Amino acid sequence: MPKPNRRLSGETGSTPHLLLLKSSLTGQKAPLVRPPTKEELVLPLVNVRLAKADIRLSFPDYRSYEREWDYRHDVFSVSGGHRLYRQFVDDEQSGGRLFGHWGQTVPKRLRRHLTINGEHVFEYDYQGMQAALAYDLVGEEAPPGDPYDIPGYGKLRRDDFKACFTSAIGADQHNPNHNLMSAFSHAVKKQTGSWLQEGEAERMADAFWEYHAPLNELAGTQAWRQLQLKESQLMLKVLAHLEEEGVTAIPIHDAALVPISQERILKRAMMRARCELDNHVSVHPAKWMPDAFPHLF
Repeated sequence: MPKPNRRLSGETGSTPHLLLLKSSLTGQKAPLVRPPTKEELVLPLVNVRLAKADIRLSFPDYRSYEREWDYRHDVFSVSGGHRLYRQFVDDEQSGGRLFGHWGQTVPKRLRRHLTINGEHVFEYDYQGMQAALAYDLVGEEAPPGDPYDIPGYGKLRRDDFKACFTSAIGADQHNPNHNLMSAFSHAVKKQTGSWLQEGEAERMADAFWEYHAPLNELAGTQAWRQLQLKESQLMLKVLAHLEEEGVTAIPIHDAALVPISQERILKRAMMRARCELDNHVSVHPAKWMPDAFPHLF
């Protein structure tokens, strides 16, 4: 079996770029030629630290390794380079998330097997980030607790309700071929491998939007563009605080991985960044952490 591809996906030819602009229509990426903003100045520093770090993924068994091989396309699912870039979509007011490092592509079930400089990693994330930012966007206060824990359904359906929300804010109401219920059903199928039962998508969507009535106006508006931009600004602040402390970190959207000895520094950095953006989203250990390190909880 071929070795994992470590090619840097944020490079054009042999020249690395810090900022990229991606077309939502063609998927093509082009360098965004402008000086970095004050927030983005941390990226070259983070990339130097990542390049020097010894970051490894040790598969627990050969079956786990083989599971990540895409035989159809003859590529390894864990791929990428050793540095980060910021990627906008269509314009500089859309997206802005950080991509490029191979550690970001490691599936959640395998992250416990990542090490940074010989230490297992610890992951914190912002709970319900997209929903929390959405409430900020409409100028309303979010209900307390996990936004995807909808009354009457329990935590087992959390990921399904998250799919309900993310598929809705990713939809374009001006596209006649886009159906919200169909997008929701396909999102659940993609993450669980099973279709929802007949009528279940409609019932769950009704429950979600009734509970989060202030967010109804965002459905079908492609609000993800603004939400991801705000999220990326928050994560750049987190990286800046971690860089001040000399901590090597791999950001993954609204989460970050650090050596386990630095977990308190990570939590502090995420809480500081949250306060600086005046957002009250909660900071939580990633869901896989208790199983990986039960002695910490």
